[in-house]
Amino acid sequence: MTPDDALELFAVVPIGILSVARDGTVRGGNFAASRLLDVPLKDFPGRKLLELAGPDDRPALAALLREERFDDRELLLRQGGKKLQLLASARPLPDGSLAIVVRDASVEASRQRKKAVQEKMASLGRLAAGVAHEFGNIMASLYGYAQLSARDASAKDALVEAVTQAAARAQQVTNALHAFEHAPSGELEPFDLAHVVSKVVNALHLEIERAQVKVERNVLVTGPVLGQREPIEEAVLAIVRNAVEACAGPSGVVTITLADEGDRTSLAVTDNGPGIPEEIRDRIFDPFFTTKGSLGGSGLASGGTSLGLGLAVAWNRVREHEGELEFESQVGKGSTFKILLPKRAEAPVRRDTTPDQTRRPSARRRPRRSILVVDSNAGARELVEAILKTDHWVRALASGAEAIAAYDAPRAYDYVVLDLELAGSPSGAEVFAALRAKDQRIKIVLLTALPPEDDRVRACAAQAYALLRKPDQLKDVRDLLA
Repeated sequence: MTPDDALELFAVVPIGILSVARDGTVRGGNFAASRLLDVPLKDFPGRKLLELAGPDDRPALAALLREERFDDRELLLRQGGKKLQLLASARPLPDGSLAIVVRDASVEASRQRKKAVQEKMASLGRLAAGVAHEFGNIMASLYGYAQLSARDASAKDALVEAVTQAAARAQQVTNALHAFEHAPSGELEPFDLAHVVSKVVNALHLEIERAQVKVERNVLVTGPVLGQREPIEEAVLAIVRNAVEACAGPSGVVTITLADEGDRTSLAVTDNGPGIPEEIRDRIFDPFFTTKGSLGGSGLASGGTSLGLGLAVAWNRVREHEGELEFESQVGKGSTFKILLPKRAEAPVRRDTTPDQTRRPSARRRPRRSILVVDSNAGARELVEAILKTDHWVRALASGAEAIAAYDAPRAYDYVVLDLELAGSPSGAEVFAALRAKDQRIKIVLLTALPPEDDRVRACAAQAYALLRKPDQLKDVRDLLA
């Protein structure tokens, strides 16, 4: 390309471009910049860019021109009494001046809104297609067994079993949709991501054990981020679970790293699984798109019941906090999913703050808690676990020593359900004291057959969150921890 060709291309490119000295003197511009700023092309050379700004905006513009380079910075100019809101990006030229690309901010905002609407409608379409597929499978199964039982009375037991399984699957889909919707509510609080990681690893203990995966934690930074703890816990849990399933097997390793990245805190989850094939990378955050099999997951951790909403939910939760969820993957070597959250001293501004009068309020979703159940009686322990696990993350242990080891950080669990009559040593009362020594804010529910006047009960009840009696109050555990 000759110099004349380059000048001709510069002149006709449909994006506004200016060449500006560091003192604000315009050296030249193209036709698009001339139309945008309403300045004749011949008047650009020697024109002071600061003259196009209002008096209050000139100091900021002068400071901007002294920067080496910048991207998508707001530029406020005035021309003919009209206020121009521009977006500007700049790169240094060999002679020390700046090449500045300018765009109309209102046009850009309109373009972004249209893009957001298109993406939202596309996402809703994929979500609807996923729901239709799931319920189509459910109804096909029911219809098939119904036809079979109509011809053969001996197949009615199989129909009952199919109805039971279909109802459970439908409930799972419904619960997943409620989780995916999630309207942000409640107060923001500072919380430590290291505690979130600890809680998630504890909640996934059995899945990690079944998958034979080693989980390593690398905490390079501690300190609070501001937000809602529970949604971020959901996001981290979904990502860690995905990593565990991706590298399931004796050689599987998942590494969770907390670090600083400028004004953001990074939580990275790396697995050494087979990586994500190139052909599905654009879809992994789509609702109901499951990567089991594609990522090499064995299904050990989830029992093969994944709905493909985990990463979609995680993406939503992180975006609600004005954060980012990124991933890198190399086939044959593994993947890294990284959550980037801003370090904030004030609440993030929600993107959609306009009230929608046509939208009906949805039923409030039951908060999902992490619960540690400690009971030496296998029957009682399994019953409490079964009562709670449909709504919460539950880890059930048989001994006090395991419980003390599992509670490895303050607020590692939202609740502990503890039987005071534990077999062996330490006793239930000793476990109660040890856990309270680790966390003064701990919520321990005492579940015991001992009478209220028993010394062990009286010693602990005053500092317990609640006291329930076996066996008649076992069923009350679920409502108490709602």
